[in-house]
Formats: sequence, C-alpha cells, structure tokens
Amino acid sequence: MMPLAASVVCAALGATLCWHYPIAAPALLGAFVAWSVTVYLRSGLWLAVVPALLPIIGFATWTGWLIFEEFDILVLGAAAGGYARLGLDRIRFGAVRKQTDRGDPRTGLSVVSLALVVLFAASAAVALYRGIADAGGFQWGWFQGYYDPLNSLRVLKGFALALLMTPLLLADLRCSGDRASALLSTGLAIGATAAAAAVIWERAAFTGILNFSTDYRSTALFWETHVGGAALDGFFALTAPFAVRVLLRASTPRQAAIGAIVVGTLCYACLTTFSRGVYLAVPIAFGALMVLVRAQDKTLRPIGLLRMAGIAALAVIALAVFHLTFRAGGYRTLAAILGAFAVSVPLSEVARNAGLRQWAYGIAGGVVLGAAGIVVSGVLPKGAYIVYGAAFAFCCGLVWRHSQTEAHVRAPAAVAAYLWILVAAAHVARYWGGASALADALVADSVLMAFLVVSALRSKARGGSRVQARGAIIGSAMLLAAIVATFSGGAYMGERFATVDNDLADRIRHWSDGLGYLQGPADWTLGKGLGRFAASYFYGARDSIHPGSYRLGDEDGKPFLALSGPTYPISFGDAFRVSQRVSATPGAYVASFDARASQDLRVHLEVCDKHLLYGENCAISNAEVKPSPSGWEHFTVPLDGARLDGGPWYAPRLAFFSVALETSGRRVDLRNLALVGPDGRRLVANGDFSNGMAHWFFTSDRYHLPWHIKNMALNVLFDQGVVGLVLLTMLIFVASWRLVFGRASAHPLAPYLAAALAGFLVVGLFDSLLDVPRVAFLFYLLLFASLALRAHPQDASTAPPV
Repeated sequence: MMPLAASVVCAALGATLCWHYPIAAPALLGAFVAWSVTVYLRSGLWLAVVPALLPIIGFATWTGWLIFEEFDILVLGAAAGGYARLGLDRIRFGAVRKQTDRGDPRTGLSVVSLALVVLFAASAAVALYRGIADAGGFQWGWFQGYYDPLNSLRVLKGFALALLMTPLLLADLRCSGDRASALLSTGLAIGATAAAAAVIWERAAFTGILNFSTDYRSTALFWETHVGGAALDGFFALTAPFAVRVLLRASTPRQAAIGAIVVGTLCYACLTTFSRGVYLAVPIAFGALMVLVRAQDKTLRPIGLLRMAGIAALAVIALAVFHLTFRAGGYRTLAAILGAFAVSVPLSEVARNAGLRQWAYGIAGGVVLGAAGIVVSGVLPKGAYIVYGAAFAFCCGLVWRHSQTEAHVRAPAAVAAYLWILVAAAHVARYWGGASALADALVADSVLMAFLVVSALRSKARGGSRVQARGAIIGSAMLLAAIVATFSGGAYMGERFATVDNDLADRIRHWSDGLGYLQGPADWTLGKGLGRFAASYFYGARDSIHPGSYRLGDEDGKPFLALSGPTYPISFGDAFRVSQRVSATPGAYVASFDARASQDLRVHLEVCDKHLLYGENCAISNAEVKPSPSGWEHFTVPLDGARLDGGPWYAPRLAFFSVALETSGRRVDLRNLALVGPDGRRLVANGDFSNGMAHWFFTSDRYHLPWHIKNMALNVLFDQGVVGLVLLTMLIFVASWRLVFGRASAHPLAPYLAAALAGFLVVGLFDSLLDVPRVAFLFYLLLFASLALRAHPQDASTAPPV
C-alpha cells in the first residue's frame, strides 16, 4: 500500500501546484493529469521524458515563481503515475512486473550505500530545519525569494525529488534493465541536444551564430542564471557523455550522422558558454569516457604510450590545419575543409585495397570533376558553394551505396569524389578569402589527401565498431575545429583566459569571506542551513556591499514594491532590476507608476530586447523622485522604442520591461506600474502587485557573487556542515568506485555515468551547482543510479567483485 499512498500524496502536491500556477492553471492541471496517466500506462517512460524536458521547462521569467517551478510538477506527475503502477502491480501480481530484457532483481542499494543515503537525507533534513529557523521561522508564500524561509525548501528539492524517483528507477532496472538504461541515456542525450539548441537560438537571436567577440555568455533556458551561477555548465557536464554515446554506439551511417550532429551542436554550445570550468570539465569527462569504454571492451587492445603519442600528434596536426584554414578563409573555408575531412573517414574504407590502376583512374576522374566544377562555379551565382555542396552530396551518396557496388567500381569513384571535394574546398577558400586563403587551403588539401591514402591502406572492415570509430574521429575533429573558431574568431575568450590569475584570487577571497559567515561549532558541524548563503552575504558582506533587493509591503490594504538599489556605484550592467516579460515592437511606449521616497533618487525604466542578462536595442528613460509631503506621487515617462526589432524570424527575441534604481544605496516604493505599447495596449500584468510577485522577475546582470559561494564542496559545507560534506563525499566515492572497479563496472552505462560525475565535479570546483534544483536533481538521480546499478551476468563475467 505504500506505493499507492505515495502516488496519492504526489498527485495532491502536483495538483496543488498546478492550481496555484500563475498562468493558465486549469490547462496545466489537465496536462498534469494526462502526464500522470501516461506514466502509469507506459512504465519507465519518465526516464526519457524528464531528463529531455529538464533544460527547457523553466518559465520563471513569465510566472515570477522562484521557490516552485514547472519541473516540480513534471516530476510529481511522473511519481504519481509511476507509484500507482508500482502499487497496483504489487496488488495484482504480488511483485513487480515480470522481468524482461535482462532485468536484474539484485539491482538496488547495498547496505553501505543505503546507510549513507539515509544519513545524508537526515543531514539535509536538519539543514532544512536550521535554514528555516535562521530565516525567522516558517512562513508560507508562493512568491518568496532567496532571503526567505522557503528558499531552504527550494534548495532541498533537487535531492528530495531525486530520492522520490529512485524507487521507480530501481523498479524499472529490475524489470527491464536494458530498456530502462536505453530510455535514461536517450533522455539525457535529448536533454543535452535541447539545451544546445536553445543556445543556438539564443546566439542567433542576440549575437549572431559566429560572433565570438562580444561578452555575451549563453544561458539557454536556465532562468536560474539570472543571478549568475553555472546551471548550464553543470547540465552539460552531466549530459555530454550521453550525447557522445549516440555517436559511439552508431551502427549505421544514418545513426553516425545523427550522432555527429548532436555532438557538433553540443560542442558549439559548450564553447559559447565561455566558461573556463566547462573547457576543463568536458575534456576531462571525454578522456575518462574513452579510457573506460576501451577498458570495458575486451576485444580492443589497450592504448599504449606510443599510441597515445600518435593520437596527440594527430590532434596537434588537426589544430594546425584548422587554424591555417581559418586565419584567411574564415568560417566558410573551415567548414568546407571540415566537411572534406568528415567524408574522408568513410571514403577511406570505400577505397580500401585499391590498386595503382584504380588510384590512377580515380585521380584522373577527380581532376576532370574538379575542373568542371570550377567552370560551372564561374557561371552560377555563389557557384563555389553550390559546387561544393554537389561534391559533398556525391561523396555522401557514394558512402551510402558503396556496399551495393563492385569493388573495382567504388574504389576509383571514391578517389575521384574526394579529389573533387578537395578542389571544391580550395575554390571556396579562393572565392571567400582570395589568394592567401587559397594557398592555406591547398596545404590543408595536401594533408587531407595524405590522410585518405594512409587510412585507405590501413583500414580494415570491422562492422559496427568501424562506424563507431568513424563517429569518434569525426566528432573529435568537429570539437577541434570549434575550438579553433572560438579562440581565433573573437577576442572575448582571450580576455577570459588573460584574467585567470585575478579571477582565481577573487574567487579564493570570496570563499574565505563565505566561510567567515559560519559562526560557532554548530554552523561548522551541521551547517548554517539550506539556502542561507545569499541572506548571510546580504547582512554580512565585506564593506557593506549589497547587490540590491526587493520586497512587497502593504499600506491600507494596497500592496507596493519596496525596491532597494545596490550600495556600490551603479552602471547599466550593475543595476538590480525587477522585470516582466512583454511583447515588444518598434514604436513609442509610455510607462507610468506611483512612487515615494525619503531621499532624492532616480528611477530607471527600460524596455529591452533581452533573453535574461544582456539587453539590446533598449528604450531607456528615468524619473527623478524627491521626498514629498503628500507621500505618493504619480509619474508618466515616455520611452522611445524605435530600435526594438524583435530579431530575425528564425530566431525571435524576447523582451523585458524593467525598473531599477540609478542611485546607490537608496530605496523607493512603487505601485501601479503600467506600460502602454505603440498600439495602445497595456502590456504589464499585475502592476498593482495584488497577486504578489506573479509575472515579476528580478535579475542582477553582472554582479553574481552575493548569491553563490562558487564551489560545490563549500556550498555543501555551508549548508550542511562537515557532516553533510563528509557523507556526500563518501557517496560520490562509493559510486565512482562501483562504476570504475566494482560491480557496476561492466554495465554498459558505467563509463558514461562515471564521466558525467567526473565532469560535474570539475565544474563544481568553481561553482555551487547544488543550489539549482533542476541540476541538483539530475546529479543526485545519476548518483543514486550509480550506487544501484549492477552489471548483468553476461556483462559482468569479467568484472571484479566488490
């Protein structure tokens, strides 16, 4: 009966959240019911859907919710349906569903792991109590913020929701291990791709895909970064290995192409975070993944020092070729050379064992095709690109159909096709970059031709593993090319690395200040309380440097917003903004509000094309507010929004209406905020704050230290004390040992889980991470999976026991 009771509780909690949702509550409640029923009918589906939707299901910038969010409703719906299915199965069958697809009834937490999880849960519960007590005691409110009691509950959610879903995860693994593993890994790969796609939209809308000079750092749809943090970085660290899995497990050219697109998209997104933590974490995770994958495959020979040196040398050569190509030929030539390299990997197999006569025929055919392409490109507009596209398509078609043609036909065709695409790539370089780009491209062509010849002589037919090897080679080349484009295509990344020493010194000082807020043995042993760092910083910051804040007040039954500005000098990027999403079009806007102040100050108003932190094409104005004997005064302020353009049709821009203070260290009370658009429509909802902070959202665009201690271990130490930190460290150690050396080491997911945890911990060296519930949920879920996985006897026949 316990599962059915859990189902009822989860359904009630989820329905309550839906009913109080600030936007279209009845529709959301219907969706919640439908989702719960779907999970009940399709057991295990949540393993794919929840990770896939995790990076795109945050709408706090529209709702104003900070403590609760849509992801909570998603997980509670999955729990309601999953526990109902589990409970009814036990009533009908006396046990979980019949095992299929290599399920393993032994899957579960060991006594040691279970004890550690229970103790860590107890530590979190104590920290929840201490956090609420430190905030002044329990108070309920749907729109509380980071200084309020319910912020402790917000930080607990990631761990609590993962713990809630763990019994369902174990049930699915016991019933159908292979299916559950496939669903989970697929969901994680889709989630990584969805986050990367959001990054591409964001950059296409606000900076341009190939602009690496502006100091714009991608945030995707992680609204939690409105006060900084590394939510996107941590998510990529956890999911990137599973995106690579799509490529490594490809067994057909189509699957390999999909995997290459996924990995290429992810590489671009990781690079445009401009996060040095990601640049360190992802290579470490990928390196660990490759070592563990090879160690798991007993048919592969170990990578010796000589082979590692060879791989390193090839990587250096590839970097040199890509840099040479990019310096004068730009992105177009780099893409052309990268495409030629991509088709060279499978074409080398098509040309395998070709004789001298076949090579001669192929070279002659390639010269003819290349020359004809140059002639045709001179006739067509943008002919160089059209001819290159035709050559690339011909190469792909040849690879696709090579198994259906005779060897004496396909080998010369492969050589001819490859020569054609090399000539076409060189012509793209000349068309775009002139003679210097052509010279560089010819050097690159020579290297690629040598690569084809050597690969064709060495290649061996090895079925599916060969497709996976192709994917690994092409994916690595895409990553190297992306690195070259990012570092060579703009100045911002160079600036980021030039300030490493100063930034590290600032970070160490911040860590020291943060630990200084722990007072007495109880704080050090049990922690200050979950989610109490922001409040501790606000009241105890060095030199009284406060970032600004807001709260709702009430006067004669009329609510108002009390807005305080930062205590440091305020520039455009340093302002503390309270904002609302609006639909922005070019034209004249009129903002109005009532205000009162005890000192002279200036209120800043703006309508900007803005995703989260970086405003563009802003309509800006301000109002001078002075103390008045009558208290409240009404202000009407025009805003010239002629430059608001909404972005291109394929990447529309979002917009914010924001209010802030331009005067340091002052406070203003605001009410009856309104904004009228060019068409006369009122654009602001809940401007009188009668529904609390619904639809309102705050951002601190540049100054982020007040909200994060910026280190995962110190974050746990601050929240849960030494006890919590030791317990979490032991959990991570046990999970890592099981994945690398223990009973889970032979499981197909073990290398990917180990790489994910390693990458996440590296990012955690420089950011808190666990104060973002969505990311914390995924970390804890993968951690619990690592503690519970047990390799199937067929896989574990050579795995050492633990």
